[in-house]
Amino acid sequence: MAINFPANPSINDTFIVSGTIFTWTGVKWKSTAVTEISSDTSPELGGELDLNNTGITGTGNINVTGIITSTSFSGNGANLTSLSSAQLTGALPAIDGSNAVSGRWVLGANGTSDYTFTGIGFTETTNDPTLYLRRGKVYEFVNDSGGSHPFEIRVSNGGAAYNNGVTNNGSATGTIKFEVPYNAPDTLFYQCTNHSGMFGTIKIFDRSIPVNAHSAASYTLTLSDAGGCVREATSGANITVPADVFSAGDAITIFNISSGNNTITQGSSTTLYNAADGTTGNRTLAAKGVATILCTASNEFVVSGAQLT
Repeated sequence: MAINFPANPSINDTFIVSGTIFTWTGVKWKSTAVTEISSDTSPELGGELDLNNTGITGTGNINVTGIITSTSFSGNGANLTSLSSAQLTGALPAIDGSNAVSGRWVLGANGTSDYTFTGIGFTETTNDPTLYLRRGKVYEFVNDSGGSHPFEIRVSNGGAAYNNGVTNNGSATGTIKFEVPYNAPDTLFYQCTNHSGMFGTIKIFDRSIPVNAHSAASYTLTLSDAGGCVREATSGANITVPADVFSAGDAITIFNISSGNNTITQGSSTTLYNAADGTTGNRTLAAKGVATILCTASNEFVVSGAQLT
């Protein structure tokens, strides 16, 4: 029932509707009577609705054309749609990004030989790449490889599953989620549980790179050195770059803390280019010198640095 109140009333003017007396307060029409409106399918207000410090409860929808103003809103907002950023004003609450995904890859299959990766970090589909994941971050692998290639994160090639922080590990379809723990090992692996050749390395790192404090006359670089620094304290040490260990994109830094020269040796079946002049072969790293060795292809490396000849 619509109530048509008089226009331009004066303060304390009264208006009677079906025995109910309304009084104009100067701001709104007010009545001390309680009126039952549940039977009215289209009730209308002639002025503002004063809740008088109470609430409106129930189940249903509120359809409004105009602006809803409130000092606060509660609820998760899951059913809010078509929100324009231009209409959101004022101080918005802080957003918790602690569980935001830092990287997502879609997995395919190259027969039964390789996983293929597309997504962040790759400009084209890549077979069994080495991945670099940061502790405390979240990553997702969307397994779209056909349903017969369960993707499992493992502690070693053919080893046990690494399940810490992993959701749906070993799933053949859907999304495998990896929330990298702070105590995760430096190196993990991914592998198809049906086809061992579908295999790759996962390097785990912090914001700072790990340092391998070494002191011996000879040392052969290992996969765990990728993404880190070898700090060699022995004068005259020989550091060898081996074959069939590193993948394209792996990088190792060497710092000679000793008082003499150290040698970076081009290992058998490897090619070690000097970035300064393109020549290949062994390099000398003088005392307090630093060099970075980058793997650019299978058994192909380039070295650059200071105090390097």
